[in-house]
Amino acid sequence: MLAQRPKILVIDDAVSNQQLFARMFGSEFTVELASSGMEGLALALAAPPDLILLDVMMPDVDGFETCRRLKAMPQLQPIPLMFVTGNSDPAHETQGFSLGAVDYIQKPFRVSVTLQRIRNLLDRETLRKELVIERNRLDALVNAIPDLLFEVDRQGSHLGIWTRQHALLVAEREHLMGRTVTEMMPPAAASVCMAAIAEADQTETSYGKRMQLDFDGINRWFELSIAKQKTIGQHAPTFVMVSRDITDRVEAEERIQYHALHDPLTSLPNRALLFELIKKALLITRREQGLLCVIFLDLDTFKPVNDTYGHAVGDLLLKEVAHRLQSAIRDSDTVARLGGDEFVILLPKIRAVEDAMFVAQKVGAALRAPYFIDGHQLQISASCGLSHFPKHGDDMDSLLTHADQAMYAAKAQGRDTVVMYQKKV
Repeated sequence: MLAQRPKILVIDDAVSNQQLFARMFGSEFTVELASSGMEGLALALAAPPDLILLDVMMPDVDGFETCRRLKAMPQLQPIPLMFVTGNSDPAHETQGFSLGAVDYIQKPFRVSVTLQRIRNLLDRETLRKELVIERNRLDALVNAIPDLLFEVDRQGSHLGIWTRQHALLVAEREHLMGRTVTEMMPPAAASVCMAAIAEADQTETSYGKRMQLDFDGINRWFELSIAKQKTIGQHAPTFVMVSRDITDRVEAEERIQYHALHDPLTSLPNRALLFELIKKALLITRREQGLLCVIFLDLDTFKPVNDTYGHAVGDLLLKEVAHRLQSAIRDSDTVARLGGDEFVILLPKIRAVEDAMFVAQKVGAALRAPYFIDGHQLQISASCGLSHFPKHGDDMDSLLTHADQAMYAAKAQGRDTVVMYQKKV
């Protein structure tokens, strides 16, 4: 498909000048002729041209007034306009430029030079239109995505900001422009941003850096993607930074992680989390040459409660047991549910074995008190077995196994008691 020829509107009251322009430009451009300012306005409104050549000296409405009227119409204002005149007064020329003309051609003129000036002007106008189209396209893209877009330099100064979610900016856009992320963000978040910029400076891109920001007491998480922009000559590079709000994703990850490591009924740590906590506690205890104790606990009469009152009451009872266990230990201790009616209490950094025995007895007394659940008064007890590092084991498996064996010894002794593990001779 052939490209459409640019259209030039010539507004000149002299027929000889119209014919001259038609001959000069007809082979390369589509030429439309108007004999007066008012006729030119009407033609421009009916079919806007790519360029207007306007004679200054015309009867009735002169070129300057015609220009004023053209530029007053929004649909015609962007069209480039060139004045054509025989008046060489600089003030006259200045007046033309002040009204919005882009060029001023003095009569008589050289055809080849004038043609080239028109070609150059139309080329620039084509580029301007393409830039407007591209800018509109980019604006539409920005408005279509929920992310925050920034242009920054190596120092983290805000050079450009594009977003439709202004509530997620740490300050008003006008206040951010020209300021650095270090000035406008908390130290931890600013450090993440600057590290990402430094990485992109070295490797062209940076992805996946996360930072947290507080918005009126509500924490939100953001993920950064940064790309280094190519520069011309010796100009310092700039960077395009995309900041995506991933709060929902992070919270979902945290929920998944929490449920993977906690008992769904009691919200206590589960077996997997307990094992990790014991391993870490053992590393610290070995390094500090301290004492660590594990209490293995089993409810004595829980099954009859389930059989008599049903699992719903049994679940409520287990939740109350979990609450009492947590209330009976220190903040530094951990109680976990292994499953069913089995629980484990981890006591790191205890001073003496007697302290662990005291905690176990305190737990037994707490669980022994009556429960009032769903209109029923219930009574249960617990059998507790203890083992401690380093005497009863040097690793998690041996400590749990020996505490479990001690718990069964407590049951064999009549239940509702505490037994310390003893090696079989």
